[in-house]
Amino acid sequence: MLNLLNMLQNRWVKSIMESQRLSKTVGLTMIDIKGKTFKFIDEDRSHELGHLIYDVLDIILKNPYGTLFKFKPVDFLKRKSKSADWHCVRLAVCIGLISTSIGTPVLVRKNVRICEDCHDVMKKISLMELTTQIVTPFFQEYEQFSCKKHMNGAVRSWNDS
Repeated sequence: MLNLLNMLQNRWVKSIMESQRLSKTVGLTMIDIKGKTFKFIDEDRSHELGHLIYDVLDIILKNPYGTLFKFKPVDFLKRKSKSADWHCVRLAVCIGLISTSIGTPVLVRKNVRICEDCHDVMKKISLMELTTQIVTPFFQEYEQFSCKKHMNGAVRSWNDS
């Protein structure tokens, strides 16, 4: 019942947005590598190394350390089965891993909030690759399966393994 109400509420908001010609901000992730900026949107296959990016992402998602993802039935019903697997943050980090040496920090800029599944993947990559990924706007730093959030000059750190 609650799911139905949420679904109806969401449709109502979408219809108001359409009537006022408003739209959601498209998630965009950028990464600078050797002076060149790469931009990614979700499920982006336009990059010249696209096949290699997706191969690296598939290896990461095989997850030899056990699952980090939480099953959420509501989300499962709402979206495509693997849509989070190809979020632009993951694609940008993969091109960063391909293009830099092991242990080099990877700086990724994002214009919207990072989802919980991508947050977990960043922690996993930091453990596997022994590298640091820094994702803004919140400036989250992932290093060896721990996360530090830098917000308004304050640093919060935790190890949620």
